Amino acid sequence: MALDSTRSQREFDKFVADASGNTAVRVVSDDSSGGLSGYKAYEDASFEAGDSPATHDFNTDLGRNSTAGYLANTGSGSILIEISEDGSTFGDQFTVGAGSTVTFEDDNIDSLRLTHSGTDTAYSVRVK
Repeated sequence: MALDSTRSQREFDKFVADASGNTAVRVVSDDSSGGLSGYKAYEDASFEAGDSPATHDFNTDLGRNSTAGYLANTGSGSILIEISEDGSTFGDQFTVGAGSTVTFEDDNIDSLRLTHSGTDTAYSVRVK
């Protein structure tokens, strides 16, 4: 894949393939050394039923649990969200509606599981 000349190399440090082998989910790092620090961003411009559930493991990507960040539902459908502090046990599911943003502050999040709710949508997650 060729890099877009308007973007830096570090914005393309890691692509995550979904179950179908697509690379619609992009992981972005602000750490130019390629290390496990800074923040991570996850995006899916076309979150479809076949992509669900999508689990983002912040602990693996950051080298620790996330303490702050947000999830923005940038599409027209709702997303069902579950949070895990240990990577295996998830809390109660809640809904993030179309055009809504959930902010995480002073949290301890290992993983975030996103489930398709019946209408295709899009999302952006950024954590640190």
